Amino acid sequence: MHSACDEQDDLSSPAKSSFTHELDFRNEAANAEAFAKSVAYLGYVTVPAPLHEYIPGPRVLVSEWVHGKHMNSLPADQAFNMAAMAVEAVTAGLLLTGIVHADPHEGNIMLDDSGRLVFLDFGLMSSVDPDMCASFAPCHLAAETNSHGGGFALARACGSTTHSTGAGRRESTRLRCLSSACRQARSIVVLFAC
Repeated sequence: MHSACDEQDDLSSPAKSSFTHELDFRNEAANAEAFAKSVAYLGYVTVPAPLHEYIPGPRVLVSEWVHGKHMNSLPADQAFNMAAMAVEAVTAGLLLTGIVHADPHEGNIMLDDSGRLVFLDFGLMSSVDPDMCASFAPCHLAAETNSHGGGFALARACGSTTHSTGAGRRESTRLRCLSSACRQARSIVVLFAC
């Protein structure tokens, strides 16, 4: 019989391996740098830079200090803009870069004193294969515009994009979807603000 205790002692356990990987803060520092590089083109997203010279091993992470505020401390108009920027940045990861912050809750995002969006805590990250990014774009666009007239057509659009589109059209679709996601984010934020 296999018990949970047996699994804890099994060094090959996927859960234990994932947990051990997440607790090695050197990995979190590498994740922060990769995420920062992936969203740099947006121009308004930043990440506290890891200070490698002060990181002695896997149990300590030292980064630059960021002055700013979390969403619950901002006036409504700034909170609205912050939420729209956050949705755009997360959507960019899914549709364009393939590097996704997997824990973007209010405590892990803030607005710095210069108005830039700051992502924190890079222990949980995910990557999306480029073909999957290409598949997400038409799905997002179809969901927002309801242009495919139902779930079956939406599923067909999501599954067939990598086979039926060229690279240029795929990139154009992803960029249109990113723009669409930003408009949708503003609608979502208005609903939460009411």
